[in-house]
Amino acid sequence: MTYFEVLNIAKDILKNNNKPIQDAEIILSYILKKDRTYIHCHLNDKIDETLEKSFLDMIKERALGRPLQYILGEWEFYGLKFIVKEGVLIPRPDTEVLVEKCLEILKNINSPKIIDIGCGSGAISIAIAYNKKDSTVYALDIDSNPLEITRLNAEKIMFKIGFILKNQIFLKI
Repeated sequence: MTYFEVLNIAKDILKNNNKPIQDAEIILSYILKKDRTYIHCHLNDKIDETLEKSFLDMIKERALGRPLQYILGEWEFYGLKFIVKEGVLIPRPDTEVLVEKCLEILKNINSPKIIDIGCGSGAISIAIAYNKKDSTVYALDIDSNPLEITRLNAEKIMFKIGFILKNQIFLKI
């Protein structure tokens, strides 16, 4: 099958969803590890059978109402890609306003100490630590699941840019 054909099948399966075409394209982009523009430019390309099966399995999950972010296991927040799983809230674009306001307040404060209570995926605390390099951020939660996901995100994002020793996410219960 071609990308065009699998997208049409997905659109039919997701017909009752809010944004069936967008969801299908996002899932196909994820499966192919290509952006949506690439897919639109290559609609007649054939999809590998294994990838096709994975794609359709994810489409069926979405049709059952499972959040797209949990299906993909990741979501972008404040320009950073976060791991998200069941048990943590999905980072939302409107929360980026909170991070922006915090960074505005913190811009003239040297070495601030910040506490994120109820850290979830760590999106807020990590986005602040990532952008305010001299900060120390404490990510707290009463549940070990969010703390583990925050730890994974902190390692993934902070190690990648090379300043984990300056900005550590401290996980405490």
